[in-house]
Amino acid sequence: MSFGRFLRWVPEPPSGLKRPSRFENDEVRAAAINIQILDSPPATPQVYRMEHDQIIARIKANADRLRAKGVVHLALFGSQARGQARPDSDLDVLVDIAADLPNFSLVDLAGVNGLLTGITGIETVVVERHMLARRPDFARRIADDIVEVF
Repeated sequence: MSFGRFLRWVPEPPSGLKRPSRFENDEVRAAAINIQILDSPPATPQVYRMEHDQIIARIKANADRLRAKGVVHLALFGSQARGQARPDSDLDVLVDIAADLPNFSLVDLAGVNGLLTGITGIETVVVERHMLARRPDFARRIADDIVEVF
């Protein structure tokens, strides 16, 4: 029994792909917008452990891409920042967004989240730092974990 086709977002388009003005088929259309069409549900991604320093190095190497999305400061917190991550741990990130982007939206934040997941290969949770003021208990709990990246 088939339930149709499944879509999966791909962080980077296949190399050499030129975005055609007309799409020949669903596969070409999907590739042009960084989505893969699968005939079955995607397999659980292989989880691998990246060291703390490798995560920071990858993020710093892509700082220009993050800044282009409005990120002016980025810090890690949580188990990855403490060096206590398990293979299934996510990456917790605090960001400061440029003040000249007053219309920065949840969609923009999701774009930052997707970019970081693509850069690190680790499922990422992004929190805007100014939101910590609304949750002082949470802010106190993570204060000792914070590792500034840029």
